[in-house]
Amino acid sequence: MSFSVPILYLVFNRPDLVAVTFPRIKELQPRKLYIGADGPRTHKPEEAGRCAQTRQYILDQIDWPCEVRTLFREENLGCRQAVSQAIDWFFAQEEAGIILEDDILASPEFFSYCEELLEKYRHDMRVFSITGYNLMGSDPGFPYSYWYYRSSVCWGWASWRDRWAHFSADPRIYEAYQKHDFMNAYYGQGWEAEYYTKYLEMVFSGKLSSWAYLWSFAHIRNGAHCLIPRHSYVRNTGLVSTEATHTGHDKITRLPEASGQDKVLIHPDFLVRNAQYEAVVKSIFTYTPPTLAQRIRIKLSLISKKYFTRS
Repeated sequence: MSFSVPILYLVFNRPDLVAVTFPRIKELQPRKLYIGADGPRTHKPEEAGRCAQTRQYILDQIDWPCEVRTLFREENLGCRQAVSQAIDWFFAQEEAGIILEDDILASPEFFSYCEELLEKYRHDMRVFSITGYNLMGSDPGFPYSYWYYRSSVCWGWASWRDRWAHFSADPRIYEAYQKHDFMNAYYGQGWEAEYYTKYLEMVFSGKLSSWAYLWSFAHIRNGAHCLIPRHSYVRNTGLVSTEATHTGHDKITRLPEASGQDKVLIHPDFLVRNAQYEAVVKSIFTYTPPTLAQRIRIKLSLISKKYFTRS
């Protein structure tokens, strides 16, 4: 039985990861499959072969009745433009759909979870996106199958054309928003305001090629939410890859893997948030590694305790 929700599969130069994650899509047999691929970087001559191999592997694997559309770039646009333009291209043709990057391994239940919530929240503009990732791995004590979060999480997600229409890389929108200190007003001068201001400044100054922070900003300035599942439906398989470009940070690589799913969704009766989840998010994204001096003091303290304990 084929799957009716369109899927956008975003790839680049990692055929090894595609060989792990694409079989889940093949098992699903979607009726419509969009494939977006950035082009090779000119300063990495070996990359052209890996990009070509990645694309050909996918095309060779499609052996079911499927409408396939491709956006294969000849030149490298970089993460921000390649991904955001591929999503533009996808939603120009579809009203709603699922977006998966090449390193995201989705469980079978992820797709039905997205399908159900895309329909349920189709006309509810409080919700801009649906993610399959819970960075806690699981919160079985939460009474509903998902909660509302005031930003986006883009490791396996779904959305609608009219929500994606709010995505913008126009710095004037950000400047106008910040002119009146609306970020601090929205987050109550919490850590999130400082965090998003820092990374959005990097994006708009050209120091960081990221579309994800711009998508989060679309949520923030519209007071919109992402739905977070109480059990992860996806796992990021590419965090330790030498070709990972934006998530090779120690804080992220320690995040838990997928740990179960709700096969029957329990929908919340209210616009509910999860304080425990938000506390974990804060602990991860505000964590500062100890300095060399602090590490030395800790080591000396442990040695001292060991010595005097033996004495």
